[in-house]
Amino acid sequence: MLQPSEKQRSSDYGPIKDLPGELLSSIESVFKTYPDQSLDLVYKTVIELIKMLHGKCPMRTEVDQTFMRDLLAPLNKQLAKANKKLYEAFQIGDLTKGKN
Repeated sequence: MLQPSEKQRSSDYGPIKDLPGELLSSIESVFKTYPDQSLDLVYKTVIELIKMLHGKCPMRTEVDQTFMRDLLAPLNKQLAKANKKLYEAFQIGDLTKGKN
């Protein structure tokens, strides 16, 4: 993560100057807590999506293995419905379906 090169300047920001480092530490701790959450999940999921038959690929695919998975699943379902209605409103609903 980029850090300010001018230490004197960053000290002018007060406690907020430590925020980038604290955020990075927090993200690292999430990955340590959930070792199943890895970049491997992303590329493996992409490969599985590519292998799917045309028209069978979902609009959204979840790969999260953290505590967020259960929170995001209902949101993704709602967003999929909203996307479909939006596409239909602009008369491009056919773009949500793959060609066979």
